[in-house]
Amino acid sequence: MSEEMASSTEGPTREVFVRVLGEGTDVWRPTRAVLGTHARFTLLATDDYDPADETWEFPPGSVVDCHLRTLGRHEVLVACAPGGWSAVATGVASKETGP
Repeated sequence: MSEEMASSTEGPTREVFVRVLGEGTDVWRPTRAVLGTHARFTLLATDDYDPADETWEFPPGSVVDCHLRTLGRHEVLVACAPGGWSAVATGVASKETGP
């Protein structure tokens, strides 16, 4: 494990939702993510994560930017882009609503 990867899995965590691909409908998987620098998060695998069973848009270990999105009745953080691409990383709040 690289020093960069090791340091990215230490620190405070938040719940982040990741889109599950190939399900035929919108499916979001809650997982934990480590808050890193510049508001970027490193996604952690869930205890039962199985890449043969479901494909996450951003797999565990990915560094991602997140934004707030309404899922159901709750406003949650969702992984939206590889680290460095979203407005969140530059300090501008981003909010999207969904079903």
